[in-house]
Amino acid sequence: MPMSYALEERIRMFGGRAKSMSMRKLKIEKEEPAGQVQVLPQVYTPYGLGHVTGKVGELCTVKFGFGTASIHEGAVVPVDGVSKWLQKVQQEGINQRARVAQLKSGLETFQSENERLSLDVKNARAEHSAARAETQEYAKLLDQARVVMEKEEKKAKVALETKEKVLTKESRLLTALSWSGISEDFTSQISGKSVWRITLQSCELFKDNASWMEGKYLVATIVDEMGGILGRSAQTKTDKLLEPLYILSGSLAEPRFLFLQIKQIKSKSNMMFKFSEMGYSLLDLADEQFTPGEQRLRMFKKPVDFTRDPKKMKTISWMGVDVSLVRC
Repeated sequence: MPMSYALEERIRMFGGRAKSMSMRKLKIEKEEPAGQVQVLPQVYTPYGLGHVTGKVGELCTVKFGFGTASIHEGAVVPVDGVSKWLQKVQQEGINQRARVAQLKSGLETFQSENERLSLDVKNARAEHSAARAETQEYAKLLDQARVVMEKEEKKAKVALETKEKVLTKESRLLTALSWSGISEDFTSQISGKSVWRITLQSCELFKDNASWMEGKYLVATIVDEMGGILGRSAQTKTDKLLEPLYILSGSLAEPRFLFLQIKQIKSKSNMMFKFSEMGYSLLDLADEQFTPGEQRLRMFKKPVDFTRDPKKMKTISWMGVDVSLVRC
């Protein structure tokens, strides 16, 4: 019985896959002994159903109800291969229907979400309108605040200019006072500035004298490498040798020598007094090897000479001094 055109087209489309799956099974078995019925493979062909009786090269011999024909193996499809293909098509149809149901459910979810979003947009617009009204009110308040701020900025600018003038004046004054002796009270008025605090701790020249400080005082002076005095000297009160002295710090880019002199006041006749020097020490504050803190300095024989080489001066004793850089 000839196949319909549609079935024939499907068999052609199925083509080589059916061949690859089942043509290996089309080998013809040997003839059965007499008295036994031979079972031949059943196949689809363009001429209808038939049974393969033999194969030579690419040609298959197919037996039909109306006769026998030689057909190219590409046009011969085993019945079991077509059944598997039909089952696959059926399963794909089931999967496709499940996919359509899934898409339909997703569409319903999307529509529900879209309705919710539409409601949210409506509420957001209402909130935006309310916020816009509040913004306009805030804008009025900001304009008023801006006017007040401009007035305050003008006042602050005037105050800042006045302060800068005062600071400039103070800065010039402090620059002029660099390396000058200052009182302990003055250090509280120059907050943030660095000062050298110099405190005599001992003097071996007077170690056997219990009243060695009587009538004596300490003088501290800063000079440059040429012996020029850089600022006003600092001086303790008489009999108060161990009180600290303060010198306002300056630049250490060049040598800065600290000279420490111990002086004495002697009473003379007719209510007269004589000021004499007992010895002195020196220290280069700009020396890279100098470390602020306690120092043991050579005490040289008088008179003091700011320009003389220390190597050529005579040592008469030792002096213990604390030289520290502190911030006010």
